[in-house]
Amino acid sequence: MRREFVFDTDVERVLEENGVSDEQIREMEYAIMNGLGSTISGTGGLKKIRCGARGRGKSGGVRIVFADYPGVGRTYLVAGLGKTERTNFTKQQRNKLKQFKRMLDRAVRS
Repeated sequence: MRREFVFDTDVERVLEENGVSDEQIREMEYAIMNGLGSTISGTGGLKKIRCGARGRGKSGGVRIVFADYPGVGRTYLVAGLGKTERTNFTKQQRNKLKQFKRMLDRAVRS
């Protein structure tokens, strides 16, 4: 089954600002298709994954928050965080992310 990756404009901006190459994006997409990524507690199942950036490996690159729906062949990349941005979310942020994930879940089921 093919997989469609839907990029939020925020994610596109973060990838561009950090010089993430097309090859690095493909590597991230391949990792997601193979089930990689860490579940973010309290978000209803959103995950985050590291992606390398210009002149840096994955640990120095960006973090991408995503919702994966392999059964329908679609992955939504919903937020991007640069290396210097915090990757631990407050309870309020997690609650908002959880609401967003529920909205995505409903849209995908429709």
